[in-house]
Amino acid sequence: MLFTSRNLAGKDKGHYLRCLYRAGFKRYIDAIVEHLKGFVLALIALVSVLGIIVGYKYYRHTQDDPEFCMSCHMMKEAFNAWSRSRHRDIVCQKCHHLSLFEQNRLLVSFVSIVIRCLIRAQCPASSA
Repeated sequence: MLFTSRNLAGKDKGHYLRCLYRAGFKRYIDAIVEHLKGFVLALIALVSVLGIIVGYKYYRHTQDDPEFCMSCHMMKEAFNAWSRSRHRDIVCQKCHHLSLFEQNRLLVSFVSIVIRCLIRAQCPASSA
């Protein structure tokens, strides 16, 4: 609320100046918030698009890439036998598929291993 000379009667000049300062500061903060709204919305959109892309790539990798099985456990012999067999044109996941619950459990397990590896430097021994 801005004070005019009419409604300033009975109030000290310091109070008037403090109110003007607060009003100016509030406008300054409002301008910054208004300016950042577009940036925040763009950032949210970018994170969402990246999340969709990464999620899609993860899903395709787990559903269509025969090398996915070798990334989790020791399947080198089975993978080599499959790649030399007449079934090499059929991806493993066509017959060996996980339920949605199992896929998400595997994802959570993988993410927790990555987090432990990054934060605490407790990486599991490589199976290669």
